[in-house]
Amino acid sequence: MKEYVVVEPFQDKEQKHHNYRVGDKYPYGNWEPTQERVNELLDNKEHKKTFIKEVERDESKKKPKQQEDK
Repeated sequence: MKEYVVVEPFQDKEQKHHNYRVGDKYPYGNWEPTQERVNELLDNKEHKKTFIKEVERDESKKKPKQQEDK
């Protein structure tokens, strides 16, 4: 499975309303979303936003920049 990182905070209606923050890895835990759901979060027409972006494996393991400064 490809790896994704959250670029816009959201609450995932398909994952028991799990709250995702910017920089979080998507998906949370061992849950595997459908390709349709991934596409919806990559380019959400309803909200006109991108909630996740695909990343290379090493990039998804980095801490969000906000947390590195603390």
